[in-house]
Amino acid sequence: MTDPRETLATEHSGPRPARERRRYLAVFEESSSRVVPLPESGEVFVGRGDEVGVRVRDAKVSRKHVSLELSPERVQLVDLGSQNGSYVNGERVSGSRTLLSGDSIELGHTAIVFHADGAEVGDHQCRGKRKRPPDRSDLVRLPALGCQVAEQHPSS
Repeated sequence: MTDPRETLATEHSGPRPARERRRYLAVFEESSSRVVPLPESGEVFVGRGDEVGVRVRDAKVSRKHVSLELSPERVQLVDLGSQNGSYVNGERVSGSRTLLSGDSIELGHTAIVFHADGAEVGDHQCRGKRKRPPDRSDLVRLPALGCQVAEQHPSS
């Protein structure tokens, strides 16, 4: 008779099939952080409004700030004309941009890291000559996550 633990180990070893790969956002706000799982396909809105899929509490974020267009092959971030802009890895997004696992998204004072299991971490050199990001002395490096987030200062 086969030990059920051996069967489970055999069945789940190796990379997950594409339909089982997890994609999620790690959302870092002023006083909290959370992980938000993403669907395999569809559209998810991010903003501070009540009708969005990923709601953030940040006055600098529009009610519908960006949308994420998801398909099994890719995730596309679309800036929805927000007044304060959307940034991926320190570069302002004009229109849309394909996300790679490990990309850091800045919306106002909120930092969001996109992650996809089984995907290679993005080689941003392949996107062409990368512009030097603007000096952001208010950012704190999070080496474990490979991202930067705005340092929050208490109000006086």
